[in-house]
Amino acid sequence: QKLWRAPFRQFATKLKGSTTDSKRGPPGKRLGAKKIGGHEVYKNDIIMKQRGTKYKPGENVHIGRDHTLHASKEGIVKYVVDPWRDKKTFKVHVIHQELPNRHMQNPPPFVYHPELYPELAKNNPKPYNVKLPNPPPRKHFRNPEKLGMKLASDEEILKNFYMISKQDQLTRKVSPVSLIREHQKLQAEIEINIAREAEVSQVIKSEETTLMKDFHIY
Repeated sequence: QKLWRAPFRQFATKLKGSTTDSKRGPPGKRLGAKKIGGHEVYKNDIIMKQRGTKYKPGENVHIGRDHTLHASKEGIVKYVVDPWRDKKTFKVHVIHQELPNRHMQNPPPFVYHPELYPELAKNNPKPYNVKLPNPPPRKHFRNPEKLGMKLASDEEILKNFYMISKQDQLTRKVSPVSLIREHQKLQAEIEINIAREAEVSQVIKSEETTLMKDFHIY
């Protein structure tokens, strides 16, 4: 008879190491040249971002706190090697030159003066790409008396409600109770406004009488 071995399971002899996500480095700082030789530059544009002063500021260029080179005038960029230094150091210059305005997508066309050149001014191009601002929305008064409106009674509201078809009732989700509540709210607001106006008129009359007595005007 063959002797069968007992079932044996082999377990791990070493602990599993923990994983970490801190192996990734920080994001890049986007250093380097932003404008190369011959590029057009406007005032305060960034020409070079660097750590250290390998590229030094020249004419019409100023350096920032973090060694970034900015253009102090508009013009064209030019890189020059500094011959008086052992290491390879460059100087960045901006040759001053007037450039067209880049902020205006469609520059205005040439127009003749109507008084100096009346005949040529007739053919002047009309203004284009002009968008007028939208007027502000009008404020609607909640008080219907100011608009010359009259409040309807509860019976009229119910009649109008029952004239609406069933489909409209389902889509609008209107109920006679909500209409009556709105009507009651508006009526309460009107009554409050009337009471306030009466109080103000009484105060004004009392002040007028005191002034008349003080100045002896009867």
